[in-house]
Amino acid sequence: MPTTAQNITFPIDPLQRVTQSEDLEYRRRTVEGVLESYHSNYDVLSEAVQNAIDAVEDAKLAREKAPYLIEVTVNLAENWISVLDTGVGMTPEEVTTAFAPHVSFKQQSASKAKRDKKNMYRGYKGVGLTFLAYGTDDIMIHSKQAEIMTKARMQYGRAWARGERSDPAMMVQDSGASPLDTHTRGTYVRVQFSQNTRPRSLSYLAPSMAVWKTILRTKTAIGQVLMGRKAIAHVNVKLYLMDGVRTETAEIEPDFLYPHEVQRNPAFRFLDLAEYYQTHAEQSAPPDLPPVFSPVIM
Repeated sequence: MPTTAQNITFPIDPLQRVTQSEDLEYRRRTVEGVLESYHSNYDVLSEAVQNAIDAVEDAKLAREKAPYLIEVTVNLAENWISVLDTGVGMTPEEVTTAFAPHVSFKQQSASKAKRDKKNMYRGYKGVGLTFLAYGTDDIMIHSKQAEIMTKARMQYGRAWARGERSDPAMMVQDSGASPLDTHTRGTYVRVQFSQNTRPRSLSYLAPSMAVWKTILRTKTAIGQVLMGRKAIAHVNVKLYLMDGVRTETAEIEPDFLYPHEVQRNPAFRFLDLAEYYQTHAEQSAPPDLPPVFSPVIM
């Protein structure tokens, strides 16, 4: 059984642990600035998957044993998304500070993982988890490293960041079971959506397995564009789609979905522009110009 670090005492304000200023309004404005830099319905999924891919690659480079796994769960009935990875995981101290802006542990992992310019991190600014935590009012984060499991949950982050709540959002210990219980390492993040988040409704955004598969391969780092390079690790990606009645499961190829790979009826084809303009000459004539009147000089 994994153990929990004894030197972590919940509840914890993740901003207070790393921010030098005691000014709550300064901290709130800093977080609000992070939130305002995100505008897409897919940003939550993109940020969570990006962190997962980087962590799994670090595990491979550090010669951690397989599996190199990412599991994405989309629960349409309960309106939440989760991303699980079997990457390097985080220490308890890292978990409790990960939501603060501009905090990143990737550079610490880079020396162990032997990153180079050809295999750089996808994200390193340290604001992705800040956006996940304070863009919603309910987030769970579990992480396991060296058989030590840390499980936390934070609520009302968005409400506080938007000035709708005066009390800072606090991380509390999550006592529930974890999908990481069956893995030796990794991180699990679950984000709850509501009428105050972007997107508001996952079922409205994409109701079917086919669409979610396309989203993962075109809007997230699962759709890797390697440009002739080999992947650091062959990542096994699983997608679970839950609608309250049944659960669909699909294996996702970790490559970008290019247009020519899309199955269409009739088949998709690129337009030959040179041939098109040869056979479709311009038909319209330029409009008649209005008469030009010269001034009469007396």
